[in-house]
Amino acid sequence: MIKLKLITLVGFLFFSVNCFAAAFPQQEKIIGSTAIEAGDSTENVMPLLLEIVRKKGDSLKKVYGHIRLGYIVIAARSMGNINNAEGMGKDIFTIITSYYPLAEGEVTLMGDKSDLWDYVRLDFKNKKITKFNIEPEKEEINKRNVARNNDVDTKFGLTVDQREHFCHEQGKIYDIAEDIAVSKYGKPISGEKAELWLKLHNQVFREEEEKLFKKYGVTEEQAKEIYSEGHKKGWF
Repeated sequence: MIKLKLITLVGFLFFSVNCFAAAFPQQEKIIGSTAIEAGDSTENVMPLLLEIVRKKGDSLKKVYGHIRLGYIVIAARSMGNINNAEGMGKDIFTIITSYYPLAEGEVTLMGDKSDLWDYVRLDFKNKKITKFNIEPEKEEINKRNVARNNDVDTKFGLTVDQREHFCHEQGKIYDIAEDIAVSKYGKPISGEKAELWLKLHNQVFREEEEKLFKKYGVTEEQAKEIYSEGHKKGWF
């Protein structure tokens, strides 16, 4: 009888945990150039992910997160322009604790081939970072930085990989502008709506392009040279 009750209790707990995990099913969004994925959670993690992207999205290619029974997991992939990975990890930790002050969880950052670092992981509990790890070690990161600065193929302060990333991001701007214009005016072929569509498209494109210039620290003329290089090397 006791064994039967124990089996029943274990079954109930297993069922309950799985039900809680499905309370907020998986969600996906794209904001600008950043993909957002909220995993199955016991609480709605999407507002937190949106805040992370709002504040740090210019440097993040993808952000994933879930909350399960009070434990928060955030994982993000760099766009290749994060110089201070430790600072980025701690900034994300600060955003999390502003939403969940007494939470426990982990933050993982994965570097891009353009970054000097490869991987960051920090664990936290009750507003304190309990464990921090960065790979490779700082000495190796400094060696990579010296090698990059001595790279003869650096142009406008950007390596080949960074210039290629710049072109990839520029290519996405057209899609962003088109999506916004289509959401407001549809896909008109001619007439007043077509003119309004084109005006909005060009406005959004220009605004996003200026953000890109600022992000990579280049002027419009320098960007044109990078575009030209990108077309020759097939980066688009």
